[in-house]
Amino acid sequence: VAVKEGGPKGAWSIHRVGAARLGLTVEQVADQLSAAWLGTLGVITIAAWQSAARSSLERLVRRFSPIALTSAGVVFASGVVAAWVYVGSWSSLWATSYGRVLIAKLAGVAVVMACGAINWREARGGRVPQRALMTIEWIAALLVVGFTGVLTETEHP
Repeated sequence: VAVKEGGPKGAWSIHRVGAARLGLTVEQVADQLSAAWLGTLGVITIAAWQSAARSSLERLVRRFSPIALTSAGVVFASGVVAAWVYVGSWSSLWATSYGRVLIAKLAGVAVVMACGAINWREARGGRVPQRALMTIEWIAALLVVGFTGVLTETEHP
């Protein structure tokens, strides 16, 4: 499909233009959805700690949930494909720096998803989501972004 030359910072050499364009499009969509998801999550988390916004928090989370669920699904699916392409084998997942950072990122994603699921369930039940859990979700999301940055500069196995 596409082979990266010159290490992590090298230029892309495209062997199949159609597949590479599709990959780039999926990556761009995932980036945009990640920005919408995490940006809105940050705003809602800040609002959760403001007493004036506390009364509308349940409604905010309910309205944000379709964006979050759609974004998370697309980002997760594209991440699985990218991980498979970049890591290549189960042994590389544990035996390489790239694989170990990816495992840390996946742990962060699991925390984000668990916290989000709990708060979504609270909001669907008409209850106000838990501020502390929203804060943990936001911090875990920031860590995921940090791990993603590290992965972009780490050589693939």
